[in-house]
Amino acid sequence: MRVRVWTMFAGALACGAAISLSVVAEEAKRVDFTVRETLPTVTQGKIVKGALDGCPSPVIRTTHGGSSQSHGAQVFNGSKKVDCGAGNTLTLAFRVSVSDCDGTNSGVWEVKRGTGIFAKAKGGGKLVGTYTLGNGRGSFCEADGLLDHYTGRLAR
Repeated sequence: MRVRVWTMFAGALACGAAISLSVVAEEAKRVDFTVRETLPTVTQGKIVKGALDGCPSPVIRTTHGGSSQSHGAQVFNGSKKVDCGAGNTLTLAFRVSVSDCDGTNSGVWEVKRGTGIFAKAKGGGKLVGTYTLGNGRGSFCEADGLLDHYTGRLAR
């Protein structure tokens, strides 16, 4: 009886392993794109350099945001929705910090949820924002735009 139960258990494990091997997630791909936004970041942004795989002409909107002080730095956190059309979206959480009147902020981003082709998306990475003023560089204290550079990994 023990041999029979063990054989059935081993057979079930083998079947389960075969099924789980056939459902392997897509390998994480490198992310490297830059979004131009107008400050305050309540307007929509567009990718101006690089691309997001599976999303040829996305519209990026800040959907939530807040700020606080931490160890002498201004910390911004919130979320951005990347709308790729046809029901394909990504929601990214971000957290960046900037000191004094620096020309850049830096922090991290992470996938929170997705729909359509991004329904099972996972990933994250580094986010560096460069403040702009007119056609040149700005600072945290004087800016009318922001170039957010996203790098990292994304799996669908």
